[in-house]
Amino acid sequence: MTHHLSAPPRPSARDLATYQTLLNDPELAFAYFVAIILAGPANTWRAPVLTAWIIAPPHGHAALARIVPRDS
Repeated sequence: MTHHLSAPPRPSARDLATYQTLLNDPELAFAYFVAIILAGPANTWRAPVLTAWIIAPPHGHAALARIVPRDS
């Protein structure tokens, strides 16, 4: 899990490079990578924003995944 205290809730260039390295490792044989990012709006953790991203080869582009709350 990545935390971005004062950055937007999306993977950084460094994050994407790391995910691409993992996706290209033949021993790991990942089909895709899921990143969950917590971001604190206005530099606070009182109401963090949770986003999930799916990163797939070959270029490691990130797509926002929809988070659906479970019914209670």
